[in-house]
Amino acid sequence: METKRSRIFVDAVDGDRCTLLVGRKGVCVTLPLSLMPEGTSEGDVLIMTLRRSENLRRSSRRSVAGLLEKLGERADASN
Repeated sequence: METKRSRIFVDAVDGDRCTLLVGRKGVCVTLPLSLMPEGTSEGDVLIMTLRRSENLRRSSRRSVAGLLEKLGERADASN
């Protein structure tokens, strides 16, 4: 399974938000500060790692299917 890693520069912290410059091109992204490691501040450099999870994907699909089934049962019961 492929893993992607990117360097992130913390450009600004403003209250509960932070502005990040992601990757070599410096793509600007604003995220809640609560998603960052504790103590993150302006000028920090972070490493972001992204990896797909087939297990979580399957689990999410089963959950959604179960919810749709319940909704269908409710709709049938109300008719």
